[in-house]
Amino acid sequence: MKLIRYCFLFLFFNALANTCIAQSRIISGTIVDAVTKEPIPFVAISIKNNFSGTAANESGFYQLNVTNENDNDSLQFSFLGYSRKVVLIKSLSTNDSIFLDRNDFQLSEIVVRPNPPTFYIKEALKSVKKNYPKTPFETQAYFRQIFKENNSYITCNESVFKSYYPNFQDTVKNQHQLLLYRKIDDVKKLAFMQEERDKRNKKYEKKNAKKNEGKPAPSLIPEDEKADIYDNFGGPENVLRSSNITKNDNSFLDSTQFNDYEYSFAPSTTFENRELIVIDFKSKGKVDNVKSAGKIYIDASSDAFVKVEQNGVFYLPFLYKPILAVYGLSIGKPAYSITIEYQEQDNLWYPKQIHYSINAELEKSHWFEPDEHATFNVESLFLVNAIKTKGATSVPEAKRFTARKKMELQVKNDVNLNWSQVNTLK
Repeated sequence: MKLIRYCFLFLFFNALANTCIAQSRIISGTIVDAVTKEPIPFVAISIKNNFSGTAANESGFYQLNVTNENDNDSLQFSFLGYSRKVVLIKSLSTNDSIFLDRNDFQLSEIVVRPNPPTFYIKEALKSVKKNYPKTPFETQAYFRQIFKENNSYITCNESVFKSYYPNFQDTVKNQHQLLLYRKIDDVKKLAFMQEERDKRNKKYEKKNAKKNEGKPAPSLIPEDEKADIYDNFGGPENVLRSSNITKNDNSFLDSTQFNDYEYSFAPSTTFENRELIVIDFKSKGKVDNVKSAGKIYIDASSDAFVKVEQNGVFYLPFLYKPILAVYGLSIGKPAYSITIEYQEQDNLWYPKQIHYSINAELEKSHWFEPDEHATFNVESLFLVNAIKTKGATSVPEAKRFTARKKMELQVKNDVNLNWSQVNTLK
């Protein structure tokens, strides 16, 4: 829930693998349902004998950099409810269509189980220590952030992080190193309340000019310490915090708050030839100012959380409403969605993909002018491209990423990585 509140406050207050590739080529295509021919979004794609890969985007399109050394290897396409497909890399080119078959295990009826849904959630929570890594590991991941106003890009940036996890089950902080960063240059200026903000800034500069002997007033926060709020919504740490099942603050996974939710079984499905127990949940009312619903996917054999989907609406606390009214502001109930997915290696589960978005409508009332309306969308995607479980190295303190500074000032590309070597989402 902290991530949801963080996204909401961002909107509100602003309204006010170390790989050197010698020879490589790009393979690409669209992944579709074999029967309906509809694209399948966010399908996991990995090189079979090299624990690296990418994922399809929202439209089922994927693009992957492979080396000549990978030609005799295979690509694996995996998605919940579908049979895994393995294709020889050297047989793939560009604009290939990959057809996935729905798994025979996908049931149309609910499996009758001997215990209630909350029993299986509790068993999964008890099994966290055996299902998730306690020894250090390292990932290389693609990170994308988007901020839109009225469906126009205010900012869109993408980056690559090396991340070091000392202990996924401990409270010790993870370490991140920003290897690559870039953003779309052709973006628009935030329009909502722009005129009012310009007036306020001019008033501030005029008021403080005398204090600075006629020089322009300094920023409220020194530029070298200020994170660009349009380019950095907190970096990967804020997103990854929500993925760590051992440190989660999701009330629907808290046994002391089970009475606040309704749980029921959904049709079982499969992933990587594993039976998954699927549990639907829905809050009975507002829990921490949020009404939410979603699905929990649990591996039936290991009791591991494989995927968690959550969506809902954030309700503005009552005490905020009079403050907004004074400034003529109103905000619609922000809707959000969060998807967290894990991947298995050597009988342990590691973070694979985290995707969240939040949408909100804001309005500014004026006495003698037309009211202002704006719809905002914030979206972040963290996609692990490679995992290193042996020989993981920590990030030197001088190279560690912090959300307090601008992203472009923190690039420490000591492995000579370039964008042509990175599996990005188009």
